[in-house]
Amino acid sequence: MYLAQDARQLLRTDVIVLAIVLYALAGLLADLLTRLIERRVLRWHPHYRRSASR
Repeated sequence: MYLAQDARQLLRTDVIVLAIVLYALAGLLADLLTRLIERRVLRWHPHYRRSASR
C-alpha cells in the first residue's frame, strides 16, 4: 500500500499502474489458494460435493 501512496504523491503514474497490477495479482493468488483450501476442507460435505461435480 505504501508503494502506491508514495507514487501518488510524486505523480509517478507508472509506479501506480504497477502497484495496481501487483495488487490484482495478489488478489487472484489469494482467491486461488482459498479455493484450493476450500475444496480440500469441504470435501466431506454432501452439498459441496454435489455443487462441485456440476
